[in-house]
Amino acid sequence: MSEESYRDIFSHKSYRDMLTQFCEFGYKFHFFDDAETLLGTGMPFVLLRHDIDLALRYAPPLAEMEEQLGIRSTFFIQVRGDFYNPFCDTESQIIANLISAGHRIGLHFDCGLYAVDTSPEDIAEFCFRERRLLETWFDIEPPT
Repeated sequence: MSEESYRDIFSHKSYRDMLTQFCEFGYKFHFFDDAETLLGTGMPFVLLRHDIDLALRYAPPLAEMEEQLGIRSTFFIQVRGDFYNPFCDTESQIIANLISAGHRIGLHFDCGLYAVDTSPEDIAEFCFRERRLLETWFDIEPPT
């Protein structure tokens, strides 16, 4: 696949078109905590998530498109990573704006950032700590 055709497939326009098609086909967008209940209904639904790996600055345009279509999603944020800091002023404000617009925040936890020989119990503790950072900094319920 050429770079040009790759850009055409993964563009803001193609993303909006995909979301619109889901809506036209009767899919409803829900948050992860609704999934268990929805599975038994037989209704078509989407659990929409965004893993923010490289840059938070790309999240607001996606959120705006979703808002225009009446859709809310979950943005999974890394607490530890090399590319952004969710606690600095600019990026913290982006996350706060996502929350105030009705989107949810989840923890994008990366076990690979910890030593290979870290015990499962310690990994669980580190995950809990990272989750707690998001929860307390942004004053949100425990994130997904």
